[in-house]
Amino acid sequence: MSLQESQRLERTAREVAFGKLKTRDIRAAVRDLTLVALRRRLLTLPHLADVVSAIGNGIQPAATNPAGKATIQRALEGLREGMARALTAIELASREYVSVGGRLSGAELQGWMAAMESLSEIGDPEIARLLASLKETLASAESDDISEGTRELGLLSSGALLGLGVKPVTRTT
Repeated sequence: MSLQESQRLERTAREVAFGKLKTRDIRAAVRDLTLVALRRRLLTLPHLADVVSAIGNGIQPAATNPAGKATIQRALEGLREGMARALTAIELASREYVSVGGRLSGAELQGWMAAMESLSEIGDPEIARLLASLKETLASAESDDISEGTRELGLLSSGALLGLGVKPVTRTT
C-alpha cells in the first residue's frame, strides 16, 4: 500500500470513527471500511497488515480524549470484525490451496509470517486463534521453489472474502 493510500485510509477511518461521516453504528462502519479497503487489492496477509495499521492509526486519536473511549472501543471492535472475516477468508483459501498442492517460496512465506506477527499485536483471542490456524496451514505450504504462490493464494483469498459478503460504507451528509 502506498503512503498516499495509507494516509487516505487513516483519514477516512478517523472521519468514520469521530463523526465527520455520520453513522449510527461506528462498529459496523469501521468493519465495512476495513473490508472495502481489503477488496481494493489482492487479499494477502501483508495487505491485511497494511490496512489494519492504517485504520488503527486513524482511530487512535480518541485514546487521548476521555469522551472518546467508548468510540474507540466500538471502532476497534469493527476493525477486529473486519480482520476476523479477512483472516477467515485467507485461512479457508490457504487450506484449499495447500490441499491441491499449492506452495509458497521461503521468501513469500517469510513475508506472510512477518505480517502475522504484526497482526498478532491486536491481542484479540479470536484473531489469535485464526492466526495460529493459518500459521499451521501455511507452514505446510513451504517450498524450496521460487514460485508465484502469493498471487495465486491472494486470488483464492479475495474470492473467499467476496463470498463472505459485505455491505459497503455509505457516506451521509
